[in-house]
Amino acid sequence: YISKLLVYDPKIRPSGLQCCTQPLFDDLRDQNTRISSSKPLPDHLFQFAQEEKNLMDADMMRKLIPAWVA
Repeated sequence: YISKLLVYDPKIRPSGLQCCTQPLFDDLRDQNTRISSSKPLPDHLFQFAQEEKNLMDADMMRKLIPAWVA
């Protein structure tokens, strides 16, 4: 996957949002993930700007925003 990120042409290279859907970031979407034993992930982690949401299709939104986020 790293080789796809290093492509010079931005039309071919994955967008930032597409990169965030990769399995590397799955732990961040786990409700039990914590920064440390006493500190949860920030509440705003899954709050996207309207501009970002406009770039997402339904599948990408499902991958980026876990079902447990209300």
